Amino acid sequence: VFLDEVCEATFGVQGGKPFHEKVVHRRLRLLTEAGRQWYDYLHIAYDGQLDTLSEVAARIDKPNGKTIEVQEWSDHPAISGDGLHTTTRLRVADLSQVSPGDVVELRWRHRSQDAFLGHRWTFDHSWPTVSSRLVLTLPAGAEVATSFIERGTYSAFEPQRETLADGATRLTWSREKQPPAPKTNVYAPPSRARESTLTYSIRKLPGAGVKDGILTSWKDYGVWYAHLLEGTGEATPRIRRIADKVLADAPEAAKERVARLYRHVQDTVRYVSIQLGMGGWRPTPADEVAEQGLGDCKDMASYLKTLLATDGIDSDLVVLGTRTAYLTDTPGPNLRGHNHVILAVNLPDQPRHFIDVTCRVCGYDDLLWGDQGTQVLIADGPDSQLVRTPTSTPEDNHLVRDYDITLAADGTATFRMVYEGSGEFAVHGRRTLYNLNQEERERWLRRIPGGHGAVETTATQIDNQGDFDAPL
Repeated sequence: VFLDEVCEATFGVQGGKPFHEKVVHRRLRLLTEAGRQWYDYLHIAYDGQLDTLSEVAARIDKPNGKTIEVQEWSDHPAISGDGLHTTTRLRVADLSQVSPGDVVELRWRHRSQDAFLGHRWTFDHSWPTVSSRLVLTLPAGAEVATSFIERGTYSAFEPQRETLADGATRLTWSREKQPPAPKTNVYAPPSRARESTLTYSIRKLPGAGVKDGILTSWKDYGVWYAHLLEGTGEATPRIRRIADKVLADAPEAAKERVARLYRHVQDTVRYVSIQLGMGGWRPTPADEVAEQGLGDCKDMASYLKTLLATDGIDSDLVVLGTRTAYLTDTPGPNLRGHNHVILAVNLPDQPRHFIDVTCRVCGYDDLLWGDQGTQVLIADGPDSQLVRTPTSTPEDNHLVRDYDITLAADGTATFRMVYEGSGEFAVHGRRTLYNLNQEERERWLRRIPGGHGAVETTATQIDNQGDFDAPL
């Protein structure tokens, strides 16, 4: 249980450069063995290029009054399964000496140079929280935009305001006796959508060396993003040759031609994320993606957009957040909500169609569940707009189980089982099978009837594994 946690945050300017700084103080009591295992290792994430971590300290208060100061900290790069390089790092401490009943107290100071990217504070977690507080101090003349999402719903949350002697403003948001965030299953919204989170973005910071009101709207962000895209979508001779080859025998119907080019990107580009400098925001030029066969979400979406343009098909990159981030409709954009890019295809007389190019096993009509029903930005320069992606219906996602059973006089049974899935069921099955070899596939299939008791599987078969637009 979190006993109390306080975040004291501020924005400022030093040497003509803006910064955001926060001091976090947290106390929690470990009640069970599961809680102890959760806190075996403490880690604090930060950006090795943009952030400075200091005054990091932790201690363990035992029920018998003994206090253990944590002395040893180590620093490590944080590499995800799909990334080859990242500037994210982890400051880590070994807390294996904690026991149920102990109180763990943590404190650290975190300064970031990306003052304009937006920040957030979560008031509840997977465990109960007794008290949580965000204290934000704004220099004189500074302005901030905020948005509060409580369990997936935008809510009003007004802070206590205090004017300080130097003209600064102190804003305080407090929550008491917060229950744990609701538990969920794998198909539910991401955890951040189930928590109570306040996002805040600086809109005006005197002395920062930039125009007042930088990126004051999502339309401003769309214009800025359009500048980043300049030069990345050139239809080079290589791009045109690829498009001509893929569409050589394609039907005239626009949907079929989009599907052909989409499948080409799925088959020829491997997802690899390398984020250096602006590489976390600006796509790799489409010609380089075609040549190397590597790219992340924005690279793959931009590559498909460029291929479609050679066939006269209009599309837009779409900025959104997944898992632990999401776009908010605050007056000033929270740029930390942007961690994913998909594509919106604009066919005449048809609704805007969304494609997540990173899904290697999705059909034309399959949009990953994490991309559904979420607010996204259509990045179309001055015409950029926030819209919400469609949500699939129960009819789109069905699982049919067909059993043909023959009972014998000796009490045994012979049966033929057919599982047919479409939509999310088919995507989930194909993703499971994607990286399995034939032997592993057989083992996976033989486990399916395992819940029926003593079963001997004599034969297995998979249909339509490679036809993403058909049921699996």
